[in-house]
Amino acid sequence: MKPTHAILITLALVTLPACEGLDHILVSLKPTGTPTQYAPPRQYPSDTPVGDSLDVEVVRIDRTAIRITNRTARDLAGAHIWINDEYGSTINRLPVGGDTTITLNRFVNHHGERFPIGSLLEPEKTYTIVAADIIFDNQRHKILVRLPEEWQRMP
Repeated sequence: MKPTHAILITLALVTLPACEGLDHILVSLKPTGTPTQYAPPRQYPSDTPVGDSLDVEVVRIDRTAIRITNRTARDLAGAHIWINDEYGSTINRLPVGGDTTITLNRFVNHHGERFPIGSLLEPEKTYTIVAADIIFDNQRHKILVRLPEEWQRMP
């Protein structure tokens, strides 16, 4: 191999990880573990009294995870998070002004199925997150879901 080719290949390998598009592809190709593995079912608590909306925000940060940010003046310990009125999970602690990242395969529905996250080769299996609730102090509170910029083009 010529020295110029080696330099060009090295340069390409060094600069590629900085590309946002490549990062998206690598995350899409990454195995998701065992998304079809059975988990104990979770029933959406539709009979829980509805409280005021809380200043908590959910953002999908990639195909496999969300970030939950607490902008309230309360420590939200042991809260239950529900997405799309179907998939639920528990968070240990969400401190005042803090955030936490949760993988979407922790969210389970009433059939014991995990939240569908799809992949690069099966994008139709991805569910968009459009609604979220937090169960705290025996009340169900609506929380903000920040949709991705391309939400109109999503299945």
